[in-house]
Amino acid sequence: MGSSIPLFSVRGIMIRMHITFPLILIWGALQFGLFTGGGWTGAIFGLIVTFLLFAIVVLHELGHSIAALHYGVPVKQIMLLPIGGVGRSRWLFTILRLIRWASWLRQSIKGWQVKND
Repeated sequence: MGSSIPLFSVRGIMIRMHITFPLILIWGALQFGLFTGGGWTGAIFGLIVTFLLFAIVVLHELGHSIAALHYGVPVKQIMLLPIGGVGRSRWLFTILRLIRWASWLRQSIKGWQVKND
């Protein structure tokens, strides 16, 4: 995908960053630095908080993706966007063949568990 930058891979799932993702980092720096009068310290704090937020988003999406792999659904990548993370799999094409509702529910819960642990 030409509009993204590969970051790393986990269990064959490529984690990619969309080219617009730095906009959210800039927003974090401006929000905590310039808009609140925090100066450079606030801007650095904003960058760190935004980065940590998206680290949690990656863990959340990996929870979904690893559960999908467990049930035989191939997962291609996780894309980080300014609005969050999106996992890409062949879910829509294989749901009728590979996944029962119980396994879908378990996959959904795994992402939630990562977020809440």
